[in-house]
Amino acid sequence: MIGSRLLFSSLFILGAFTLVILSALRLAQPQMLEHGFSKPVFALVNPEASQAARLVASEVVVQNEEGVQYQLPYPGILPDHPLYWLKMLRDRVNLALTKDPLARFELLLLFADKRLGAGEALILGGQSQLGVTTVTKAEKYLVQAHNQFQTLLSSQDIDPTIKEQFAKAFLKHQEVTARLLDKITDDSDRAVLEQTLDLDKSIFDNNLAKFTPILVKPEKQEASPSAVLKEE
Repeated sequence: MIGSRLLFSSLFILGAFTLVILSALRLAQPQMLEHGFSKPVFALVNPEASQAARLVASEVVVQNEEGVQYQLPYPGILPDHPLYWLKMLRDRVNLALTKDPLARFELLLLFADKRLGAGEALILGGQSQLGVTTVTKAEKYLVQAHNQFQTLLSSQDIDPTIKEQFAKAFLKHQEVTARLLDKITDDSDRAVLEQTLDLDKSIFDNNLAKFTPILVKPEKQEASPSAVLKEE
């Protein structure tokens, strides 16, 4: 009898925990709107985060028209959400279970892009310190994606489109980070973002610029015109 009660209690707890996880995942992947952005369903829990996320969506439109032609994915729930830890847990599990090298690269890049968008939303929403921390986490995932990309280059042929898109991703991260610097007043936070920006620029200039010759900065072209002609 005691064994049956224990089994029932265990199943009940497991079922409740599963419902919590499913709810968190649903929040992390809201439905898409007509304009191509996710509906901020977490507004019911965090209205300020919702307002910041809308700012990010509008910024993305401007970036796509005037900046680097690379659209960041909607970030989903933000790090200030009480269930954000479940999203992080899901991401880590997905990454651990992803063994295919190309799929792993794409997943790392997705995590980097989403965290960059989340960091931007937080900074624009007035949570600069948490936003800067989130941007640095995006940088860590981006560096991991770059390491995976280099492994792919040495082991298999990669579609040129993937190479170009990855280079654009680095340019987009530079663009967003540089813009966010103007929003940060704390010297230590600014220093962190500047280090992040410098690292992005270094990786792009040394390893990825060759995949997007039309996007190479003018000073880079002047420094090595033969390299540009060779790519053409």
